[in-house]
Amino acid sequence: MPDHTSVVDRTSYLADVISLYLNAPDTPNDESRSDWVIASQLYSSGIPIKTVRFAFQLVFLRRHLHNLNEGISAPIRSLAYYQAVIRNLTDSELDPSYMAYIAYKYSKVCDDPTAYIQRIKESAEAPG
Repeated sequence: MPDHTSVVDRTSYLADVISLYLNAPDTPNDESRSDWVIASQLYSSGIPIKTVRFAFQLVFLRRHLHNLNEGISAPIRSLAYYQAVIRNLTDSELDPSYMAYIAYKYSKVCDDPTAYIQRIKESAEAPG
């Protein structure tokens, strides 16, 4: 049985993953049956909920940077979008200090995305 130190049981884990997914930016308002299947697979693989949360934050920041440089990305329609990132996180990406840094950046962008984008643009335009 997987060791989920922050989750008591399978039902809670699945509900937490689906809740994280539905509350993530650019995701649908309702989950699908396949989203529940993927959440169950993550549970069976022993992926901690903190890793899932981190992957959601990392994906959002990557998409956000892409949007700044390339234009708006299409909305995310399935938990499958995150699955590859979750499964392919490296040890260095899972370092607690890096995870804290990503959480900090995520909170800054989510608190006031417009101000954050303006700061990025200003720093890019500043003489070097």
